[in-house]
Amino acid sequence: MEQEKGAPGAVIKSFYIPGEEGISEYWRRHKSTVVSLELARLLAALRKLTGYLGMNVGSIIWEGMKSPEETSAIILDPSLVRGKYPVPASKTDYVVGVTVREAYRRIEWSEKAEQLAWEKAGKIEAVQRYKFQQYLEMAERIYLDTLANRSVLGLYAEVARRNDFNRAQKHFLPPPSVEELLHLWWFLAADRVSPGYQEEFSAKVYNQATAEQVALYREPLRLLNTIIGRLLKECPSRHSVLERCHYRSDLYVEIWPSFLDIVKFWPADRQSALMEGEGEPYTYREPAARISEATLRAIEAALAESLDLTAEVRRVCEGDEGTVTIKTGKIILPLEEKLDRQLYLHLKASLRLRSRKRNVISRGLKSGKIDPRRLYRAPVTGEVFLYKKAVYEMDYDIILLVDASGSMVGPKWKNAQRVFYALYEALKELNRETRVFAYNEAFDTCYLTELSRKGMLYTVVPRGKTASGEAIIATALMLKQRQRPRRPLIIHLTDGASNWGSEVRHAIEYCRKERLGLLTLGLGCSKESRAELKREYGDQVRFIDDIKSLPRKFAELITQAGRLH
Repeated sequence: MEQEKGAPGAVIKSFYIPGEEGISEYWRRHKSTVVSLELARLLAALRKLTGYLGMNVGSIIWEGMKSPEETSAIILDPSLVRGKYPVPASKTDYVVGVTVREAYRRIEWSEKAEQLAWEKAGKIEAVQRYKFQQYLEMAERIYLDTLANRSVLGLYAEVARRNDFNRAQKHFLPPPSVEELLHLWWFLAADRVSPGYQEEFSAKVYNQATAEQVALYREPLRLLNTIIGRLLKECPSRHSVLERCHYRSDLYVEIWPSFLDIVKFWPADRQSALMEGEGEPYTYREPAARISEATLRAIEAALAESLDLTAEVRRVCEGDEGTVTIKTGKIILPLEEKLDRQLYLHLKASLRLRSRKRNVISRGLKSGKIDPRRLYRAPVTGEVFLYKKAVYEMDYDIILLVDASGSMVGPKWKNAQRVFYALYEALKELNRETRVFAYNEAFDTCYLTELSRKGMLYTVVPRGKTASGEAIIATALMLKQRQRPRRPLIIHLTDGASNWGSEVRHAIEYCRKERLGLLTLGLGCSKESRAELKREYGDQVRFIDDIKSLPRKFAELITQAGRLH
């Protein structure tokens, strides 16, 4: 508790709350006392943070959440942060450090490096295999932590390293043990401020070291530290990830025989007394504290409301430097535009001609046409009638993606609303899965907003630049989250080519790869815009000069989709 000195009454200016001290307290403001919202917001922050690290990070989820398709997802133990909400900054720092380490593990292909080391090491005795595995894992941890040390993320990696070391320290065997030796190596070599690998192991380097530890561990630590300089300086200079994997595996195997000579008769750790099979130790792990199903559903719903898709889009764009930030938007406005009944009816008739007709029969009714198969009910209930109705269905789930950038302001947007309103009303009668999205830009962020909600249609304010590539990819990514009986077809409505963000070719290639239909409809385009759209989309674009031609041109697009896809 801090008091203002010299003031009457000693006014209390602030209170010290244990656990609230932490680096993340400086930037994390989006918090909640509600468990599901807090865990969702923390997860969103972790996803955003790792999105800036590079490719191959994968998804980040809490254990128990629905696993994504990729096997490289980072699955976090919820017990790391459970207990108090909002999550204290000290716990947030720790989980950020763990996430950063796991993200770098995937970026640098740590599993591949370890696999190469196993292959290059040759045959290892069964009783020594577990020690080799311990050695590889700790060497990789040092490498990953030193990569994090190159940026501010090293602060969080240090928090995670200290916490993990202190937790492991409680279970160390009396010296000597391989586990304690390797943890000391990790703790000292990966230090962000003063790397301990440059000095001899002593009480000066590690102030908790006993005379026995110094005598036993000085020589093996000197040997282990001979590869740290090359691991930290030369390995990152290799251009490809595979080259770095080979380089690291060569370093690890280089000193393994000498290291094994020193620790050959040392116990590995407390669990290694019970060995099974090929030298694998028997270990018991406490089951992770699971989150209730209701909380998991609430977390997934909260994440779906506001989702940062930048990392996923950047991976699709294969590192395109022009890729911009894209998020899902929440701000929608009532649609004041009146439905153009004539346009709606013409669209409906035109689309029916290109739809499949299916008869739906309702039986056991009290009126209608007599059903010969139900006449036996006449003296009992009288429900002997049927009603036959023709239902029209499309072969595609159509998704309208509307350009709501600044170039659409004014009459163009009024006309665009008239078009997508009539299209939505005509399409939803043929397919309930019809959806409408719009994209615009604000504060250097592209926002993708769903306009169709619970059978109602809304609108947004057109503004900003046109990031068509990011919008198309983000729409495709959101469609992949749902299992669909029919193939999705994205109809992109725009007045011109993309002038911001990644190249549209990435979006076209991604849709083709994922078997998603993509066609573009140009509304009120100038001569220059037509040429640019033709260059970007090729034969996947149609232009609307007169609104009356929309039913015919739109029907042509649907027919073309069947030929192209």
